[in-house]
Amino acid sequence: FIAETHLQVGESLDDFPLAGRWGNPVPGRFDYKETHDPAVSEYKYTLPLSERQPGDVLLIAVHASVEK
Repeated sequence: FIAETHLQVGESLDDFPLAGRWGNPVPGRFDYKETHDPAVSEYKYTLPLSERQPGDVLLIAVHASVEK
């Protein structure tokens, strides 16, 4: 089951919180995050697209903490 989710959306890698020598993403610093108590089997984020234009390229990163 999913106990926690993290989501980041950006137009370039500059929009992502990165750390370490290799520039790994830091899910705990993503813009969107939810704690699920009780844990869930699925979760859907709904994001406003009003800032986006047709043809924009988006990068999306998702992370989940799971438990039995």
